[in-house]
Amino acid sequence: MDRLGSVGGVRTYLEVLLPALSDRGIESVIVTADSGEDSFGGARVLVVPGIEADGPTLPADTLHALQGTLAAASPDAVYLHVAPSPDVARTAARASGRMIAYAHDYGMVCPGNARFLHRSGSFCAEGPGLRCFQRAYAERCTNRRPDRVVHAYRRARAWEALLPELPAVLVASPFMARQLEAGGARPASVKIVPYPIELPEVQRAPASSTDVLFVGRLIASKGADVLLRGLAGLDGASAVIAGDGPDRPALELLAAELGLDGRVRFTGWVDPEERLALFRSSRVLAFPALWQEPFGLIGLEALAAGLPVVASDAGGIPAWLTEGDGGLLVPPGDPDRLGAALRTVLEDETERARLSACGPEVAARFSVDRHLELLLPELQAA
Repeated sequence: MDRLGSVGGVRTYLEVLLPALSDRGIESVIVTADSGEDSFGGARVLVVPGIEADGPTLPADTLHALQGTLAAASPDAVYLHVAPSPDVARTAARASGRMIAYAHDYGMVCPGNARFLHRSGSFCAEGPGLRCFQRAYAERCTNRRPDRVVHAYRRARAWEALLPELPAVLVASPFMARQLEAGGARPASVKIVPYPIELPEVQRAPASSTDVLFVGRLIASKGADVLLRGLAGLDGASAVIAGDGPDRPALELLAAELGLDGRVRFTGWVDPEERLALFRSSRVLAFPALWQEPFGLIGLEALAAGLPVVASDAGGIPAWLTEGDGGLLVPPGDPDRLGAALRTVLEDETERARLSACGPEVAARFSVDRHLELLLPELQAA
């Protein structure tokens, strides 16, 4: 993977996966571009600087170092996660008898990685093409520096050529399967392998000190501003915004403009234990994503802790959240509908208790054992 130190869903996934593989006698080695850790999740960490670079190709010395590191590890299989350059995938494929990739985001089919048009707040359903150059400036959906736009475009085109050659591309949801197939992956090679979730040993505490919880990066596509506008119509409702990002100052200003002073608390990033404590002390998780989330693991984590979820009906979210089964779905970008759904959960104690009880049952469908049942055959196939 590119950066082990990055905060996000891939690291959370590996925190669950690696110990589970170790428990089954499978030794793992992580090859990454940056890390302050010698081991992670019971796996050795090997550092190859430069493999995080974006673009269609990598320098020869970087590829030589990667090839040498993989040869020394002598893997039976290579499991590729975030790799901006297709050169990493090609090198990995030559290092073992089996190489599979997990498409955690849209990086294989989009120069901007997210398929999110920032100015219009909508999803881009087009594959890489000449309109990408126009949208880089009109929509700010990728880096606007001319050399970087060209670099990202060439990278996406290179992945487009490589995708049909990959023996297996794993995705978390049917929505992502459709995106990869439209981007050139062979339908037979695309496998839906949802993220695993571990059920907390101790379930929710009875007391709740926060009405609404938001957890995520504070960027436009996550929809925290939609939540704040929805909260403005809920008299007295409190909220915790757990996360950080470039939009935090603007969101704090918006909260003040909406008269939410004293009702909204920004915590910055929280670690897994703090996140679980917030799950247990809140009444509902708001997941107001504007973009098409490939899966939305944080929502499933909330359900596992018995916290009802009100989420956008977008992308891969419906793969784990069905209306009335642990939570409610709302149209993305609609603060009134979001506010109304949150009001239902907050004011109807009977319904909230029912949704809360459903959460762990839903999460149990995404167990680690079930994940490995789907993953291991792909790693072991010759």
